[in-house]
Amino acid sequence: MTKRTSKLTLWVGVAAFALALAGLAYVVPLTREPSPRPPVERAAEEMNSRRFSKASRTLTVVIQREPANTEALLRRGDCYLKLRRYDEAQADFELALDRKPGVPAARLGLARVLLGEGKYEQALAAAREIATASPHFIEPYAVIGKAHYRIFQRHARDCVKIFEDDPHHRPLAVAAASEVRLGRFQSAEAYWDGLCAGGPAVADQPRLRRHLDLAKKQFNLAVTNLAIACGETTERPGTAGPDTWLYLAAMLLGKGDYEQAERAVDRAAELPGADLIQAAVIKAEVLSERARGLAVDASAHDQPDKIERARNLNRKAVRLLERVVEKHPGAVRIRNRLAVHYGRAGWLEHAPRRAKAARPGPGAPSRRSDRA
Repeated sequence: MTKRTSKLTLWVGVAAFALALAGLAYVVPLTREPSPRPPVERAAEEMNSRRFSKASRTLTVVIQREPANTEALLRRGDCYLKLRRYDEAQADFELALDRKPGVPAARLGLARVLLGEGKYEQALAAAREIATASPHFIEPYAVIGKAHYRIFQRHARDCVKIFEDDPHHRPLAVAAASEVRLGRFQSAEAYWDGLCAGGPAVADQPRLRRHLDLAKKQFNLAVTNLAIACGETTERPGTAGPDTWLYLAAMLLGKGDYEQAERAVDRAAELPGADLIQAAVIKAEVLSERARGLAVDASAHDQPDKIERARNLNRKAVRLLERVVEKHPGAVRIRNRLAVHYGRAGWLEHAPRRAKAARPGPGAPSRRSDRA
């Protein structure tokens, strides 16, 4: 009995060991590290985090292994655009066109290079040609809108210079110049009328009128095309990225359409890769302008409840910028805007000193765009 028991015990042990090995065969695969993501997907995530330098390096490795990978070329071209490395972006888009002739995204990339280089009329013509050739491709309208906006800025600068050259240096001329910069043409022209009524107006009136008309036309064309790119005016869904939504929000703010401007900036902030600092600045301006409108209306009609609503909107604007400053203490421009909003909210005792040439504090973001 002892020998039989020993043999039985031995076989039971062998069987248990075999079962344990079989179990490991199933368990081990379940506990393995997940396979690494494809490099193109990893680069897309880096771009969404605005780490464009790192994304471009990731994509370079892909292109070295797969020279015919058009998607990687297009994405790296986008990275170079964000980094303002226009020659390299152009080379990537041209190579993508060579690999896959006629691809609209590559042709649009070349139009965006022209836009970045300041060749606005050429960018406008190239984007219009793409939109005509590919009616279902909605992305060119973003380039068209941005090109019109840049041309508007050029005419606005000419107007501002004429206003600022007013020989009498009157405050109305300074106010008119400020309104033109923001695209508020109605109030700018009202200031101009005030200048004309108060005595000798700015020197070159016909030239000023021409630039004002051109600036107004370009501004309206920019808003129209950016709205198309964002899917705001057609039944086609928009494919605009966060930058295009921020452009639209800033221009709607200038037009005084605060509700739509706030909606546009909120939409931009929801999208991957958004510049959240710029979004916060525009949102704060929208809230502040809404508050100013309420305060003016309340003063004219003696409505204390509107005054309180205006204060609350200003406080929201202040808190929004305070959160940005907490995360980016070296952002001098944001600190300056925060000081302005403190004043608007009636919190002058809290207004920080306007930053001069202060060095960025600890934890401040780099000026490089992929760390913004």
